[in-house]
Amino acid sequence: MENQQLGMKFRVVHSLKSDLQKALTPFEDSRNYRSFLSTAYGSVTTGYILQFVGAVIVLLFGIIFYRWRQRSQTGPKYWPIIGSMCVLSGNYDQMHDWIVHLSQSSRTFRIRMPFRRQYYCTVDQANVKHLLDTNSINYRKGHGYFKRVEVLVGDRDLHASYLMRRWTASEYSHSTTADMGAEALKKGVCTIARILSQVAFEAGIVDIQELFRRASLDAVGKVALGLDFASLPNNLQTDMPRDHMEFSTALDSATEIVMKRFVDPLWELKRYFNIGEEAVLAEKMKVLNDFIYNIISDRKCELEHFHGQMYDLAQAYRATAEGTPYNTRTNDLVSKYLSLTMKDKDEKTYVPETDVVLRHIVMNFMLGTRDATATTLTWFIYMMSKNPTMAHKLYEELLDFHTRRRSPRDSPLTQVWSGDWDLEAFTFVMNARLRDYARLLTSESLHELPYLHACITETLRLYPVVPLDPMDIEANDILPEGYTLKGGKGNLMFLSPYALARVPAIWGPDAATFNPQRWIHGGKFMPESEFKFVTFQAGLYTCNLRDVIYQNCKVAAAILGRFFEFVYGGPLNHQPQYRMTSTLLVKNGLKVYPRLRD
Repeated sequence: MENQQLGMKFRVVHSLKSDLQKALTPFEDSRNYRSFLSTAYGSVTTGYILQFVGAVIVLLFGIIFYRWRQRSQTGPKYWPIIGSMCVLSGNYDQMHDWIVHLSQSSRTFRIRMPFRRQYYCTVDQANVKHLLDTNSINYRKGHGYFKRVEVLVGDRDLHASYLMRRWTASEYSHSTTADMGAEALKKGVCTIARILSQVAFEAGIVDIQELFRRASLDAVGKVALGLDFASLPNNLQTDMPRDHMEFSTALDSATEIVMKRFVDPLWELKRYFNIGEEAVLAEKMKVLNDFIYNIISDRKCELEHFHGQMYDLAQAYRATAEGTPYNTRTNDLVSKYLSLTMKDKDEKTYVPETDVVLRHIVMNFMLGTRDATATTLTWFIYMMSKNPTMAHKLYEELLDFHTRRRSPRDSPLTQVWSGDWDLEAFTFVMNARLRDYARLLTSESLHELPYLHACITETLRLYPVVPLDPMDIEANDILPEGYTLKGGKGNLMFLSPYALARVPAIWGPDAATFNPQRWIHGGKFMPESEFKFVTFQAGLYTCNLRDVIYQNCKVAAAILGRFFEFVYGGPLNHQPQYRMTSTLLVKNGLKVYPRLRD
């Protein structure tokens, strides 16, 4: 009995052991499986790490070999597909000085762009003559240029038309336009001088570039649109009208965005989807176009209403030649163009033009003169503040001119400033002196100031109106120095007057130094070759607005140089930075302390 009970207990225990082993078997299999997975994962991870390290080593050797092959290449280094976009983007804000740096190792170099496009730049004088004269037909504002700037200045066909090449060019450079612009700017500069005298009276500081830009906008508005923008008030606390402010701001923004298109390979894609800066550009262009078209519409109504008093182009030119006055209200470009087309409607030679053409004519004039004058005057004041000896020499020439030309009835040349004077009395005296002196400055009398002309020219040399000028390369070509250029496919040649002015082989060891005396020989101003001084290009492509810009700048500089000296208000030994736009505007403005001469 006991044996049977023991046998039953043994069988029960054995059964429980068997069941326990069966129950624990999956756990043991799971531990083995996890151990297997852990081992396999570690092996695979090690393999991937080794492959990654191997790929990095191969990539590094590839990069080293790729860059080693470029060891003798001039210009910026490049990468597959993206070209030189990395280094170009990194140097965009100081593009002009970067080009100067690259030109020190090679006078002609290439910048590779995405999509197999090539940009070239040269600072060789023989090459410049080849581009602008010898083979100028191969280098022009073509499809690659106009597809970027068309939104602002119109298409290529318009600029190649008889209208733009003849009538508009003659109007831009006509003495009537230059004199009208100079008179308008003279009024603005006299206002600036009154503001500066008040600032000097209070020993304050002022942003001179902002004042110049406002005065230039008023002058250009008068000549191009027959409109007084009223952007330059009698004091700094008054803002211009809101719609005029929006127009000015929109013009600045649109110009900067259009310039960025030359270094942004995706700008066409952004324009298609209307995103990023291209969306902003569309908004700014609507502001500009609405403003100009409204003025054109108003002027049409005026001319149709006063049909008997319409501006007659031939009569106006005849009146100018005879020295007789004529109606200046309709002497702006918009009125001239509308009057001319209205007058010729019944003639067989009449070709109806849309308002779009007139809009482009006005926009080209505004872009060519507004910032050109303000930029040149700003850098001129900076040069005068950094070179007091030359500023004093200019002052002596202007004072001598004032002494010879003044009338006995004019205000005294010098005025004793009593500390008891109040601001009102001080302003009254300055107004009288400014009015008497400004009346002496005419297109003829300015020829008596060679050192003034030299100072403006030297400023334009170092700080050109257009510091970087792109041109399409129509076909393959070989430059005089032997450099081969590939044409087509959106390839561009960039002419850099900013860099050319700093080449010692062209301008001597003091090329980067402000030296007006380089233009004076025997007491007279002696111009250099147009292929050496290329601020306004040369040959067939010489800027039509050169005389207008010169006259405007000389009038303004003569007034300010006669009555003021300027102390730079920025950090010592720190040159102002420029903005990357179509002209060489000073970034964040130019702060100066004005001081009265007398």
